[in-house]
Amino acid sequence: MATKNLPFLLALTIALASCDSITKSIKDTLRGDTTIISQKQKEEPVIVTTEPEPVNKHLRSEGNSLPFAGNPAALQEVEQLLRNRPEFKGKKIMVYKSIHFYSNYRVMTELQNPDNPAYVDQYYFDNGQWEAPKPVRLSKNTDVAKDLVPLDKVPFANANNVYKVLLEKSKEIGSDPGDITVYVVFYNNKIRWYPGSIHNDRYDYDLEYKQDGTLQSFEQR
Repeated sequence: MATKNLPFLLALTIALASCDSITKSIKDTLRGDTTIISQKQKEEPVIVTTEPEPVNKHLRSEGNSLPFAGNPAALQEVEQLLRNRPEFKGKKIMVYKSIHFYSNYRVMTELQNPDNPAYVDQYYFDNGQWEAPKPVRLSKNTDVAKDLVPLDKVPFANANNVYKVLLEKSKEIGSDPGDITVYVVFYNNKIRWYPGSIHNDRYDYDLEYKQDGTLQSFEQR
């Protein structure tokens, strides 16, 4: 009986030995991989990446809690985003006819094409970025140079001066200025800021601003 079961026992012993060998091999391999990984972690520096701060941080942090013209930091940032556009690198930005600063953080303006002075392009800022410029159709008699002003003469932050005048004078006459859209217009080398009037329940008043948007005159009609 014992002799009859001898082949079976021998086979079982060999199988168990093989299993132990395979298990040991796996464990050794795992230990080896762990050692390699640990060694690599010791040798290679750990690089910590951080999320870059958004360029338009003032727009994102303050949102629309203030009208655009009431947020000087945002005005400056939007202007800088315009100056950073590749087509204006190392070139003077010339504004054609007007710039509109809408209360909901949008800007619309037209600029002389930096590569062809006879052309004008429309630039629109919305949702935290300047959109791609669009060509403006001009007539053959259009004198582009007549209505150009360097952006250096009308920095966006000057719109905040207009905003502060409007708030002060509206409070003075007991009026609610509501949503304020500040804009500047150029004609024949003259710079004029708007809105040029406010009113209360009884009277209308005219406003005139200096080139930097500060108050020049305030009169009842």
